[in-house]
Amino acid sequence: KGSFTGRGIPDSQCACFATGYLCSDLFSCFLQAGQTALMLAVSHGRIDMVKALLACGADVNIQDDEGSTALMCASEHGHVEIVKLLLAQPGCNGTLEDNDGSTALSIALEAGHKDIAVLLYAHVNFSKTQSPGTPRLSRKTSPGPTHRATFE
Repeated sequence: KGSFTGRGIPDSQCACFATGYLCSDLFSCFLQAGQTALMLAVSHGRIDMVKALLACGADVNIQDDEGSTALMCASEHGHVEIVKLLLAQPGCNGTLEDNDGSTALSIALEAGHKDIAVLLYAHVNFSKTQSPGTPRLSRKTSPGPTHRATFE
């Protein structure tokens, strides 16, 4: 019935929900928090729905009322395959910060998901597909045996 584009959700994403993957009660709840359909699917580990929403043109960089992105949600919940899928999307920005100043990388580390933290670090620092204006982490010291970053 109408467009949700004002909330960052194009009609095409809403059409995906008509297939019955998620109930309408959840749909209205996440809209109230400013979350997107993609964030909800990611949080619940629904890789099938994540793929469907991405195929519908879901924007991976949209932030909810708290500044969270789908990538942050996947990082927090430990969904490695979904993180890989999101990072593979053109323009996926792994350096966005939420309202608390946290990034997907810091969220993954805080949640103890070292494997995801490594993926995010590599994406932010070594990805050739990032846009030219995307900030990258800088090294203050030369990498040597005593200065290597560890994710222990």
